Amino acid sequence: MIKAILKNTHNEILDKKFGSRLKELFKIRVLSFDLKIKSLLETESALCTEFSDLLASAEITFNSQKYNLSSLAQFYSSHDRQIRYDARRAQSDFFEKNQTQIDAIFDALVKVRSEKAFILGYDSYIPLAYNLMKRLDYTAVDVDAFRQQIVKHVVPLALKMRQQQAVDLNISELMFWDEPVLDSQESPKPLGDSAFIIDRCSSMYNEFSKETANFFQSSIDRDLFDLDVRQHKVGGGYCISLDSYRAPFIFSNFNGTQSDVVVMTHECGHAFQYYMSRNQLINEYLWPTLEACEIHSMSMVFLTFPWMHLFFGKDADRYCQQHLKETIFDLCNICLVDEFQHEIFKNPNCNSADRRAIWKELESKYQPWRNYGDLSNWTVGNYWHVRDHIFLDPFYYIDYGLATVCALQIYEEARTDRNTAIKKYMKLCQLGGSMSFTDLLKAVNLDNPFKNDYLSEFLKNF
Repeated sequence: MIKAILKNTHNEILDKKFGSRLKELFKIRVLSFDLKIKSLLETESALCTEFSDLLASAEITFNSQKYNLSSLAQFYSSHDRQIRYDARRAQSDFFEKNQTQIDAIFDALVKVRSEKAFILGYDSYIPLAYNLMKRLDYTAVDVDAFRQQIVKHVVPLALKMRQQQAVDLNISELMFWDEPVLDSQESPKPLGDSAFIIDRCSSMYNEFSKETANFFQSSIDRDLFDLDVRQHKVGGGYCISLDSYRAPFIFSNFNGTQSDVVVMTHECGHAFQYYMSRNQLINEYLWPTLEACEIHSMSMVFLTFPWMHLFFGKDADRYCQQHLKETIFDLCNICLVDEFQHEIFKNPNCNSADRRAIWKELESKYQPWRNYGDLSNWTVGNYWHVRDHIFLDPFYYIDYGLATVCALQIYEEARTDRNTAIKKYMKLCQLGGSMSFTDLLKAVNLDNPFKNDYLSEFLKNF
């Protein structure tokens, strides 16, 4: 159908009705698929399912109780250092036990994805992946330049923050299992369970705006949430859309930590964008590309800071400050994962030992403070095994980094002129996927993160 549309001599009418964006998306789809790769797509899907099933099958005994990987994570930020260590040991042991299978799955994924690219005429999987991500307005060269800004400006800041963290925790050396604990007090925790969080979100969004109030009430009325952790439930948190109903659905695995509120507000950002763009004329414009999607989600986390007392009581300010610190650390991790993927697909024939070496080298570049101690499975370079995006959503990670610096722009503006920032955010959500990433930024007057040495100026005000 798409090929027929592109060949039609009258398809300039599409441009008048929908703009040029639709044809650009159609062209990229033609370049990204051929019936020749059908069996490879089936193989890729089966491998992804095998990996997800493996992680979902985890039954980890910890303190005489059974946990899966999602519920075990609640102990990573425990105020008790021994509990933190033991939880990370349990996580490491699970992945070490399953290392051979995980490596085999990934090896097969690299081969099948590279083979798809070769059949379609690409010299590697990287340009195919960019096309599959609909990145029509920037290239891997631009992304590399962005990563170098992170190395130059953000990594040194993060290192200083980690060194200060060790001082604040009164420990001689910050270990891997200490990283989630950002001060000497108990980590902020929400004051209730998923029902409590939904109730407080309802109050918050009623005050936030008329649009958010209507959005959240419609989600409650149609029960568009699956939030509680269950044994054998697939991990993670995300928002998907039920396009036939023009409705967003939020999925998560709440575990009683502050991440429950982060995930809820983050995914509500995605869901609210979909709600605001649900009347776009065609499905192709309901969602933008993923780096733009993450601006909606990350901005929502920042824009809801004034209501965090509803969730954390007296710890609301600490939660906000800690989230901002985590944002800096996340930028380093995001670029580490992204460069790792580029290196892997530049060298698709490298083996598991080569991949471990690449990960270790990049860890020292982006996270020079990291010390795994005697957690040998992580020390040798296997920690990338926990990053399921690498397996399930290749090259979907730098999107978080690009979006972060855009969302921080909205946050900075909201601190001095909240009404203008909210209007900008609303407009961005309404535009949906009708424009490319960089065109969306222009439309709402946000700076392009690819701009030369952009972060140098921005971080002066952070």
